[in-house]
Amino acid sequence: EKSLMVLEKGVIEGRRTFANMLKYIKMTASSNFGNVFSVLIASAFIPFLPMLPIHLLIQNLLYDVSQIVIPFDNVDEELIAKPQRWQPEEVGRFMVVFGPISSIFDMITFGLMWFVFSANTPEHQTLFQSGWFVVGLL
Repeated sequence: EKSLMVLEKGVIEGRRTFANMLKYIKMTASSNFGNVFSVLIASAFIPFLPMLPIHLLIQNLLYDVSQIVIPFDNVDEELIAKPQRWQPEEVGRFMVVFGPISSIFDMITFGLMWFVFSANTPEHQTLFQSGWFVVGLL
């Protein structure tokens, strides 16, 4: 084919890929930041590990599996119309805003596990860890 339309299609697909890549990076960075923040807070107040390392690995694996569909996500036309720039400060802002929001829900879960379900001793740590793991999957 001798048409230059293939170049236009390539540019559009590249812009779509870039936009979806940014979605993935923002969501993953904010999620990981929120998890680290929650683990640090919990570790400061709870006399046992708030979540086992295997729980964190499984959660991250399941999260990554759920993100497999991002390359097929729709992209707004204004993001395709002109080239976008990589702006790390935008990713940082997104991470700092949305990461702690997920930590708020983690703190609510910690409170429920600690006060409502009485998972507040090392003997009941598996209940606490399992509760946070299950809620974290939601």
